[in-house]
Amino acid sequence: MRSSKPYEEFIVERLKDPKDAAEYLNTAMEDDAPRVFLLALKHVAKAQEGGMARICKEARLNRESLYKTLKKAGPRFENFKALVEALGFRISIDLPKSKPAKSRKGKKFAAA
Repeated sequence: MRSSKPYEEFIVERLKDPKDAAEYLNTAMEDDAPRVFLLALKHVAKAQEGGMARICKEARLNRESLYKTLKKAGPRFENFKALVEALGFRISIDLPKSKPAKSRKGKKFAAA
């Protein structure tokens, strides 16, 4: 009988593709628990070429700070932003697709 790959090993392998990683992070961001997104960031970081060592260097975080950022439910924003950028992504804000935005005068307009 063939043994199966552990889930984390499987997901890390899939997350080597930047498009899959971005989709994974966006889906994790939709969860109400911040820990879910931080775990997703950890998986994406492990999938990167050079692993955590390269991410630490690019994010200008020491290893301890990186792991604290990935463990806490409320990491410092500058550490969080540096980590996201070191992974090759950017933080953006978007409107839900189901609700049109309103202008200051109360007129509705379509979100771009």
